[in-house]
Formats: sequence, C-alpha cells, structure tokens
Amino acid sequence: MVPTKNQRTSGLLAQLISLISSLPLRERTKVRGAVKILSSSFFPLPLQERIKVRGVVLLLFLFFSISQGQIIEIHQLNIDQGDACFIRADTFKILIDGGNATKGNNIINPYLTALGISKLNFTLASHHHADHIGGLDEVILRFNPDICYDRGESYSSYQFSEYITAVGPRRRTPAVAETLINISNQHGKIVLSVFAVSGHIRKDGYAGTSDENTQSIALLLEFVSNSQDTFKFFTAGDLYSKQESLLVVKNPELERVQLMKISHHGSNTSTPQILLDKLKPLAVFISVGENNSYGHPHPSTLLKLQNAESVKYIYQTTAGRNTSAKSVIAGHITAKVFDRFFTITTSNNPTRIDTFYFTNDNTLNAEEQPFKKSFEKDRGERKMTIKTIKDGSFTTLEISTPGEVIRRVAIFNILGQLVQELNPNADYTSLTIPNTASGLYLISIFTNRNIYHDKFIITK
Repeated sequence: MVPTKNQRTSGLLAQLISLISSLPLRERTKVRGAVKILSSSFFPLPLQERIKVRGVVLLLFLFFSISQGQIIEIHQLNIDQGDACFIRADTFKILIDGGNATKGNNIINPYLTALGISKLNFTLASHHHADHIGGLDEVILRFNPDICYDRGESYSSYQFSEYITAVGPRRRTPAVAETLINISNQHGKIVLSVFAVSGHIRKDGYAGTSDENTQSIALLLEFVSNSQDTFKFFTAGDLYSKQESLLVVKNPELERVQLMKISHHGSNTSTPQILLDKLKPLAVFISVGENNSYGHPHPSTLLKLQNAESVKYIYQTTAGRNTSAKSVIAGHITAKVFDRFFTITTSNNPTRIDTFYFTNDNTLNAEEQPFKKSFEKDRGERKMTIKTIKDGSFTTLEISTPGEVIRRVAIFNILGQLVQELNPNADYTSLTIPNTASGLYLISIFTNRNIYHDKFIITK
C-alpha cells in the first residue's frame, strides 16, 4: 500500500523529532535555532500546508523547552528479581546495582547503549547479594567506570569473586555522610550523599547484623533549584525496617522525599510506617521479579503504600506476586527531573506520562503550566473554549469554536508526543480520556480560520 502525502509527511516529522531527541544538549540547542529559521521559510507554501508546518514548529519548540530544562534522569530497569538503577545527573552517569548474573550483558548494557552511554563515572553495589551484584562485572567490563563503590569487606560467593576481579584497583568503600556528587550548574545544585554503609547509620552508630541486607548502602540524591525548589530521591538497597527507622529519626534531611525506591523489593522486612510518615513520597519504585518465589512485594507493604496519602502511584517493574489499586505495572521506569516538577514514564505504556510537582502547595488541578509558551500566539480574536469534565474514571473534553469549523484536534503529552487525534469537521466536539493517563497535555485545535493552543491536566 502506497502511503499518502499526509502519511509521508507525518512519518518524516516523527523521524525528525526522534532524531533531534537523540542529540546531545549542545547539538539540540543548535537545531532549535535552525527550527526558528526554518519556520520563516514556509511562507511560500499554501495556507493548509503552512498550518500543518506551524503546528509542527510549535511542537518542536515545546520539545526543546522541556528537553533543555531536564536536569536528572533516573531509570529503574526491569531486570526480573533483582535491582539495577541508572542515574544521569548533569554530566555524571552512575549505575547502582547490576542484578543477577547475565543481566548485565542481556539487559543493562543494551539499555545503556540505547541511551547513548559509552562510559560510566562510577558504579555502586548496595550490598553483596547476587541479585544486586551478579551482573555488575559485565557492566564494568563494558562501560569502564572510574570508581566502583561497594560496602567493603568480603563475601563468599562466585558472583562476588567475579565482581572483585572486574573491579580491580578501582574498588572503594564510601564513608558514612560522604558526598559522592556535588554539582552546581545553571539550574541549581545536585548532591548525592551516603546515609548508611556496612551497618553504620549517619548521625547514629552501628545498627547492622550478620544479615547482608542490613549492610546495604543508603543514598539520597537531591536537587535544589535556583528558586529553592527541591527534589529528593532515596534508595537503600535491601535495608531492613530497623535501619530505615533509625535513618529517618536521626536525619531530618530525609524528610519530604518526592521519589523513593522501596527497599528489599517490597518485602515485609522493610518500609516501616515511620519511613513513609517522614519521607511522604509522591511516587515509589519497586523492583521485583514476575511470580518470584519470595512473595514480593508483600501485601502488608503494599497496604501501607496504598494507605499513604502522599503516594499517588506504586511503579512496579513487574506484577511480582501482589499488586494494589495504586500499582502501575511498568517494565522499565524512567523519571525525568526538571526545575520544579518531574515526570515518570514506563516502557509498558510509553505514551502515558505522569507529572509530579516538588511541593504539594500547588496541586495538579491548580498548578500553572510548568513551562512557558511565549512562542504561542493565537491568530485573530480568540473564540475557542475548552471545558474539562471529570466523571468517574474518565475525563471528557468539550471543545467549541462558534463560527469556525474544527478540522483537526491533536493532543500531545508533556514531551510533545502525539497521543490522540481526531477530525470532527464541526464547530463542537468532545473526547473522553481515561484518568489513568494522568499528567499535563498540550492541545492544538486547527479550524478553517485559526490555530488554537491550550493545555489541560488529567488527575487520577
């Protein structure tokens, strides 16, 4: 079947946006300038073609505005039963844990390569169990990190021996309260700090046992913007409730964490109520294997998360053995941090983008759009109205343009990706969207006279 002219144009534009998105930031900035120049060269085109191109140029501006504001990426990889988390903070590239043996070569290495990673600054093994350290040797041999952090000491396992061989002289044990990253850039300050290692708790003392899980390294990644908006991400390997409780009691810096990884794959040995009461996370990750033999995540842990008012979603890499009403079965999970909000996407449903703000002072229903649209101007007198109606598990948009015929409605997520499109050919139309697709959206409405741009928000 020969593609139509519109299909060819749409395909080329999709490829263009995909290509630009893969470029380094400096190159994207250059292309952004080219887009400005390019947009001025379309005036010889017929009116209908100019309307199409103008919409695309606006989307490219939206894409650039957001991608250039991105400060941190956090990727929780789906590696079955185990753990692996990749963080890109400014120019630093870090991998925390590497899953079981073969997960490095089979999952982590291809994933990092697809992100354009050729070298890591450092790896960090939270503790010496095989489901956290087993694949690290494969990653280390491929991405040649400068430093390989772990909790120190020795451990009797084949996977640990392979890890030590791969690390060689790069091995280092961080001190409690050590700062691993301290970056100041045009957006603000990024700090990665150690709060527990080898059973030692920051501002407390030794609280470990002979159980390897209690020796896990706990980390806090913090971004403070120039306007003093703060984002925090907490991760603590497989720490137990006792150590986690001491951490939050002794260290008020851990309060008000926006995002956290649930320790020990959601086991009932971890995530005490005091942790959730102090941290008040907006979203949580659980790295868990499908139908695992451990019963992870445990129903009691899910119940605490379900009842935690601050937690909007529980992102599980797989369904594991249990889920809750807040669970999102995600596959790979990606959090992207901007100046005052962060987004979460999943490989299982890449068109869904959930948006979270650093503070609860402004809810998603009331918050202004988190990026400027100064480049968007409606032509002529504004006659378009959008009414948002939330009904049960769906949100209905009612769009009206009196005296103008709506030719096309296009809805884009916060990253500028097209998620829905219709051609009503009327001055009124409505569409229904599931509330599970929560987040901030841009809408473009093309009529026989004007192009209108607006935004709307869906909350679950």
